This record gives sequence, structure tokens and C-alpha cells, in this order.
Amino acid sequence: MAEETTNGANSSTPQVDPEMLKKLGMLRVQVSENFGKVTMALPRYRDQSLGDLSHPVLEPLIRDRIAIAYTGAATPDAAADV
Repeated sequence: MAEETTNGANSSTPQVDPEMLKKLGMLRVQVSENFGKVTMALPRYRDQSLGDLSHPVLEPLIRDRIAIAYTGAATPDAAADV
């Protein structure tokens, strides 16, 4: 029988590093911000449902196939459009 820890989880359950959780949270925020920027910037995507936007926007965004250009001195940090 498997040994249980104090929180009731199985001892073979891998532990997640808090630093990794923080990085994943930041990545999730950046992807959602950039998803909104892309869908609002292109008029053809504004009226489509989120499910319909998965293939034309979300997949290329995750695979770094969409570039976001900024004008002038108002350039955000490089990680903002990851």
C-alpha cells in the first residue's frame, strides 16, 4: 500500500517548484494579453467565438508565429509579446 503524506497526497506525486509556478502564471498572463491584442487588432476576428479563434490565433501565438509591432518610444518589455 502506498504511503501517504500529511496532506493526503501519494508520496510518489511530484512536487512543483514555487518558482516554476510563478513563471507559468506570468506566461499565462502574457499569452492572454497578447491573445486579446491580436483579436482586437484584426477586425476579422472580433466577431468570432473563442473556440473559433483557437486555430487561427492561439496556436500560432503559442508557437511564436505571430509578431506584434509597436510604434515610437512606447515599446513594452520584450517578454510582453512572448
